[in-house]
Amino acid sequence: MSRPGELSLLVAGREIRSRTASRSFLIGTVLSLVIVAALVVVPALRSHHAGTYHVGVVGSVSPSLERAVEATGSGLGATVEVRPVGSLAEARQQLSSGQLDVVLLGTHGLLVHQALDADTSSSFSAFIADVGKAVALQAGLEQAGLSPEHAYALAHPKALPVAALVRARRHTVPLGTALIVTVLLFALLQQYGAWVLVGVVEEKATRVVEVLLATVRPTSLLVGKVVGIGVVALVQAGLTVGVAMALSAAVGSSLLRGSAPAFVLVSAVWFLLGYAFYCWLFAAAGSLVSRQEDAQNVAFPLMLPLIIGYFVAFSTFVAGHATPLAEVLAYIPFTAPLEMPTLMALGAVSWWQVVVSMLITAGCTVLMARLAAGIYGRAVLHTGRQLRWREVAPWRDRGAYPVKGLASAEPVSQA
Repeated sequence: MSRPGELSLLVAGREIRSRTASRSFLIGTVLSLVIVAALVVVPALRSHHAGTYHVGVVGSVSPSLERAVEATGSGLGATVEVRPVGSLAEARQQLSSGQLDVVLLGTHGLLVHQALDADTSSSFSAFIADVGKAVALQAGLEQAGLSPEHAYALAHPKALPVAALVRARRHTVPLGTALIVTVLLFALLQQYGAWVLVGVVEEKATRVVEVLLATVRPTSLLVGKVVGIGVVALVQAGLTVGVAMALSAAVGSSLLRGSAPAFVLVSAVWFLLGYAFYCWLFAAAGSLVSRQEDAQNVAFPLMLPLIIGYFVAFSTFVAGHATPLAEVLAYIPFTAPLEMPTLMALGAVSWWQVVVSMLITAGCTVLMARLAAGIYGRAVLHTGRQLRWREVAPWRDRGAYPVKGLASAEPVSQA
């Protein structure tokens, strides 16, 4: 192994130790796991323990009418239990004690414990409204002379078959899973990019970088920092995804239905590509400033493509189909890590399109790494005012901001 490679590994190890030992890393990891666990477990528990409404019947009603009442729960994701009650007084007592949610007074009306607010849009209000409509319809048809069975069949007709010229795209990935993955990608890319930027600025502000560059070439230092933070990011993200998948399997969550596991793995590849692309940009941006107060000024232009990509991805989910803007952004490296997983979840792209987008992003990452290394090497030892991108562009005069420690370097320019 070449000496520059060994030095890069030493720098990477230093970054890994310092990041994982920090309190902020531990707190952030715990919070991420708690949030992901809540997103997985809570919906699963709610779906497994759907609400049950208990309906008491006073008087005589047909079995078909009881079935009509029971059918009202399907639209609300709830179970309806219908049972006869001997008398109105007994029904009142069970209603007051909470044993019953509503009492059906034959076909004449409904009785609840507390009057419903006209402005309330709760699921219980919707249930009461559905029961009232179902009973009125079934009873009206029976009073018109139809048998209870015929009245029920008429009140619950079979839907007409629907034919289509073009077969619908199947969402083999639950959209809830895809949306969570997109939010995580957006948050993690921003977080780890900010880590790189802040790390570079801290080394400049404390002049640690001057000591390091006495023995380490700028490129080796930059590669080590990017790799070290990347390893920490991969461990944290992998732990979060692993816990989410394990909990999903344990509680039977729908997040892993269909091809969701494969989608999560492909999204992990997009995370690596996105980090590899953006980390060089954030490192180069950090080398332009010497104070933490100025870091936000250079970070925001880099965050802007991620923010735009996130909002376009979210609007695509809302639309439920691929939009022309999303299809274009899926091939631009700045936004592809967010847009392409979104289109994959909607079934709007083929596998070869995903591969093409990955190759474009990987190729541009190589170019971005060369560009960032040139900017970092020319600006990291500069102190004072904030530099502009064009002042340290590699295609400008190489003597503009030379780096101390290189054989060909001149004295460092100070502003």
